[in-house]
Amino acid sequence: MRFDAKLPEEVLYKDLPDPHLRFDQITNRFVLLKDLVTPEITVPAGEYTDGASVPKMLSNIVSPYDRHMVACIVHDYMYRKALVLPGYEDDPKKGADDLFAVNLMRCNHLFGFEFTLITPMVTAVRMFGRGAYGGECAYAV
Repeated sequence: MRFDAKLPEEVLYKDLPDPHLRFDQITNRFVLLKDLVTPEITVPAGEYTDGASVPKMLSNIVSPYDRHMVACIVHDYMYRKALVLPGYEDDPKKGADDLFAVNLMRCNHLFGFEFTLITPMVTAVRMFGRGAYGGECAYAV
C-alpha cells in the first residue's frame, strides 16, 4: 500500500476513539488510562507513549502531541510488542508502519490533522524506526 494513496471510504471513515491519557512526569510519557479500541487493534490501559518521536530541531514543524496522538499510541504499542498484522507475517514492521499511515489519514479526516505531515512522518518511521521495533513477536487479531 502506498501511504500517500487515497484510502477507500470504508477504511478511511472508520472511527478512532479519543484516548484517555495521564501525563507521567517521572517518565515524561503519557499513560493510557482506558483501553484504546481501534478498528484493527486494541491497546490496553497501562500502555504508554511519548507521542510522535520528533527530533528537537523539527519540533516546531511536527508537535509530539497533536491530533495524531491515536496513530502514535497504536504505532508505539505495535513496535514495543512487535505485533504482526494479518498479511504482514513476512515484514511485521511494515504492517505497523502501514497501519500508522492509515491512522494518520484517519486523523486527517476525523480530526483535521495536517495532511502534508503524513508523508514525512511515515517516511521517517519507515527509514529510522527499525532499531525501535522489537520484542517478542505476537499476533494481532
